[in-house]
Amino acid sequence: MANEVEITNEGLDYTSVEDFSNWISTNKAGLASNDIPNNNQPDNKRIRESLLFAESEFDSYAQEQYDIPVSGTMKSMFYIKKLCYSLAKYNLFGRRGITKESYFEYTANKKDLESIKDGRIKIPGVSTRNNESRIKLGSENEAHFSQMEKEGFSI
Repeated sequence: MANEVEITNEGLDYTSVEDFSNWISTNKAGLASNDIPNNNQPDNKRIRESLLFAESEFDSYAQEQYDIPVSGTMKSMFYIKKLCYSLAKYNLFGRRGITKESYFEYTANKKDLESIKDGRIKIPGVSTRNNESRIKLGSENEAHFSQMEKEGFSI
């Protein structure tokens, strides 16, 4: 894809500007991101900002169950990319007006994010953060406090 504007993916963990433009189509990416009417040349800076927003939104939900950035199999990364691309698309097209279909897609994505956060949806091929470490830490603290009480400290 020949493009005079340098494509930068700095800070992106799951997505890329070029892949997003290919996913949505270069023409739609241009129409959604460019402020010049009827100009279908993608504004890569604006696309990158939308992708950063989408990835940040994903991370804010996923961090409850997973280490961030999430890494996994090709299938899991495809799932994360699709979710992030869909969030970025809503963000970009929101500048032009939201269709009923876009709104329903966005609310479905938000429900998926809530389910990821609560652990009801598991990202395929990615291990969830284990709560055993928290339980173990609590047990160690109890043992530690018991030892402190034996030495004359009270809690």
